[in-house]
Amino acid sequence: MSSYASQAQIIVEIARNPLDLRAWQDLMMIFIGQRDQSSIASLQLITKSIGQLQEAVEAGHLRLLPSQIALLASMASRPNDSSILKRVGLMFQHEFNLPGVSSRYFLRALEINPADPELAQLSSQSLNTAVQTPGIDQLLSSRRLPTVVSQAAPLDARTAISRSVKIDPKIIEKIQARKRTGPQAAPANAARQSAALNLSNLVKPGAKTTPLEAALR
Repeated sequence: MSSYASQAQIIVEIARNPLDLRAWQDLMMIFIGQRDQSSIASLQLITKSIGQLQEAVEAGHLRLLPSQIALLASMASRPNDSSILKRVGLMFQHEFNLPGVSSRYFLRALEINPADPELAQLSSQSLNTAVQTPGIDQLLSSRRLPTVVSQAAPLDARTAISRSVKIDPKIIEKIQARKRTGPQAAPANAARQSAALNLSNLVKPGAKTTPLEAALR
């Protein structure tokens, strides 16, 4: 992916190959430059799960169907569409049997659309399934889930979510490390230059994390 790529070009690349982690990372950098906090929050979740899914596919543990590929790609142009995030969560839960990953999509969708009662129920169910079936999510996530998850947990998470998005420094480090090791490129476009300038303001070391942000780490 060229550093000159525009948002539209990146979306086209993702449509061709939704497992292209670099394209998703480039898209997140553009949202950082735009200071689009809602999209940044969604892309942190998406890039993490895409990276893990990419590893699983390359290792031969999963094979994606055309319908699954299309659904993943649809998040590039509509990262804050709660209905799409819900469908992706359902895909991880029922088609990949990965409720721990699906719960994060349900939580993000619930953050965007708190009026949807089904999202709270889906999130609670997927979290309970994950903790009741040890190791079911080890393929895509090494993060340990709580030993006890109450039915009210998703609603509590919804009310506790911060309005100010804090970017996981680990994600930024990976993107910057990839750019340092790649071929030398000419100065990027204005959106990417703005993204670089905004990193220090958006990354807040030591700040309290929300339940959703903790799930991403």
